[in-house]
Amino acid sequence: MKLKQIMLTILGEYLNENFKPMPIDTEISDFILDWKQLTINNVNYDFLRLNGVDKHKFVIEVDGVGEIGRAILNCYDTKFDGCYLDKIEIESKYRRIGLGTKLYEYIEELIGEKLHESPNKQSNKIKQFWNKRNV
Repeated sequence: MKLKQIMLTILGEYLNENFKPMPIDTEISDFILDWKQLTINNVNYDFLRLNGVDKHKFVIEVDGVGEIGRAILNCYDTKFDGCYLDKIEIESKYRRIGLGTKLYEYIEELIGEKLHESPNKQSNKIKQFWNKRNV
């Protein structure tokens, strides 16, 4: 048990678990509904909820690089109770540092509920993600 607590502490420090809210001014409010920043290894990652017709598109951006991740939320499926991600994608160079998990947490914070596994076909990587997340 002590080892698990040590690992969680190290992981928490590594991921800098606190999102820093960023201001939304009138110049960007037509495009962005919510914006938070997370610093991992001295790199700032911007998590954005885009302002569109359905308001269910989310991106991760890095200054000087642009978009490195994207997720599309589905809360409309009448055959499913709850919300799930139709699509989540993180560029391969930015994988395995917790960005996908942080994107899920960011979305859950904004919608006020836990996301569920997609009822649609899932890749092996997504199945592994859910297996770890549901522990």
